[in-house]
Amino acid sequence: MARRTLSIFVVILAAAGLAGCGAPQYGSIGDAVRDSAVMEEGISVMGIDVSGLGVAEARRLVLSELNDRISALEFKIVAREGEYIIPGDRLGISYDVDTAITRAASAGRAGLFSAEERDFLAEPSADPATVKKRALEAVAALEKVSVNASADYSKGRGFVYTPGEDGLIIDAVDLIDQLQQAASRGESGEIRAKWEAEKPDYTIEDARRDTEPIATFSTSFEGSTFSKEGRVKNIK
Repeated sequence: MARRTLSIFVVILAAAGLAGCGAPQYGSIGDAVRDSAVMEEGISVMGIDVSGLGVAEARRLVLSELNDRISALEFKIVAREGEYIIPGDRLGISYDVDTAITRAASAGRAGLFSAEERDFLAEPSADPATVKKRALEAVAALEKVSVNASADYSKGRGFVYTPGEDGLIIDAVDLIDQLQQAASRGESGEIRAKWEAEKPDYTIEDARRDTEPIATFSTSFEGSTFSKEGRVKNIK
């Protein structure tokens, strides 16, 4: 009797442990929709609970939640003292929701000893053409043209010198690559662009050198026998 009871207990445990093994495995989200699949309890996609939902309803919910997450993303491009912010929803970021939903629909009820995945991840990606466009916009906003020094003459003050300013050149190719990687992870962050300074063609040293007097001279009629009156007379 004890042996029979033990056998029945083992069968029950085996059934509980194997529950869900016969769940249909869908090849595509279309297959799951046509089969009117419903998500089992405890199933989530990207941390979003889809328990008890049909495939189409689960897909709509996950897409809506992920779009909100994308809108909340922010990518800050930093170059020298400049900053440029790119919102996540301007980088063409998307998630492979259909694959994650298909896998979730194929998951059966978790058995007693089941280690089956219950939260399914959707892989993020970013459209390369959109990322490149946004990166080049950041380059245009952050780059600076060098400004030459100048020297302006002011009566009573002499020459007034204005120093030049260094320009800023950004490595656009590297920035595109960094932004593509960051956007494809689907995570906000700071990106430090590679840059180099562009020195002005005409420096303040050049301006000072160009305005140095070549020579000085003075004249005086003091003590001369050639008086002002004489000069006037000669002119007449």
